[in-house]
Amino acid sequence: MPERKRVPYYSHVVDALAEKINTGEFLPGTRIPSIRELSQTFSVAKSTIERALYRLVDRGVLRAEQGRGIFVASSLPMRTDGQTHVIGFLAPLHAQTYVERGFYADVLSGIQRSLSEGDRNLLVINERGLGRADSSVNLHEELVDGYLVIGPVGNKFIKLVKQVGRPLVFVDHDASGLGHDSVIADNIKGSLLVTKHLLDLGHRDIVFLGGHLLSEPDPDDRHYIDTSARERFSGFRIALETAGISLDERVHLVRVEERVAEEAYKALKARISGGHRPSGVVCFGPGDAVGAIKLFEEMGLHVPRDVSVTGFGGGMAINGRKLTGADFDARMMGEIAGQLVIQRVERGYDAFRAEVVPVRFVDGDTAAPPKK
Repeated sequence: MPERKRVPYYSHVVDALAEKINTGEFLPGTRIPSIRELSQTFSVAKSTIERALYRLVDRGVLRAEQGRGIFVASSLPMRTDGQTHVIGFLAPLHAQTYVERGFYADVLSGIQRSLSEGDRNLLVINERGLGRADSSVNLHEELVDGYLVIGPVGNKFIKLVKQVGRPLVFVDHDASGLGHDSVIADNIKGSLLVTKHLLDLGHRDIVFLGGHLLSEPDPDDRHYIDTSARERFSGFRIALETAGISLDERVHLVRVEERVAEEAYKALKARISGGHRPSGVVCFGPGDAVGAIKLFEEMGLHVPRDVSVTGFGGGMAINGRKLTGADFDARMMGEIAGQLVIQRVERGYDAFRAEVVPVRFVDGDTAAPPKK
């Protein structure tokens, strides 16, 4: 677990400016706002802005031109140690807009913190064809020293990135069995805690909502392995079987193909339309919980009086309620991943590691004893 240190104000400005550059808000070769404007934007002293800008100029990310201002560098510099000091960030199954919100935004924030402390920059690679592992996709290997890959991926994608020959660290995906470093949450424990909570309240008709649970991709790699979903479903299974309930996937599993609320809503609606309305739901993630609560409210059901909704994302506010469930520090996940990829770039490999971020149970207000 990384040690928490007080971060100076200028480091926050460095992170924020680097993010604007990485996401394309400040394009290469263009002039950035003045020190006065940035001071007003970030509500900090001009001296703090100046210190942040000097740091980015020193890294070669920005360049200062006498009498003209400060510009984003047209190209990334190669350091004297033979490295670019840039880490590539790949999200193969999620568009840029998805990465910028919620869980992934928190992970990205943690990554940027670690890279900033390690004098590294982040390059978000959002190429068309990335999710399909198209061999023509540009991974910008000439610009980066290593890669961070977030979310579920298929073997074809792993092979594509591995061919580049750069250190790889997977985030929110357990690739340790394939010989790669991974940073994951304690998914099994979290799901077990949440399911046990519903069982302790008296629920017996419970379903797991969300996640693509294929154990292996098909030969054409059209599908991917969602290790987090598989692990969370395992925790759900363990809790049920410990309570003496035999798990039947046709009854207890509601598959959701994508990690978005709309897909969870449609999948659960189809199940209920088939005649089965559970008394409790364990959701893969907060998006699934949003979809479930929306559906139940449209049906005129009260959460949690008529039906309980729980899952990962415990503590999150949904329609004025606090989700009951498991939670973990996504920023910590990002920080650990950033530290690990820097270590691999600088020192190479000794043994592949799977770093596990601890989870905690959050007792919100979306679960109650089943209605009699």
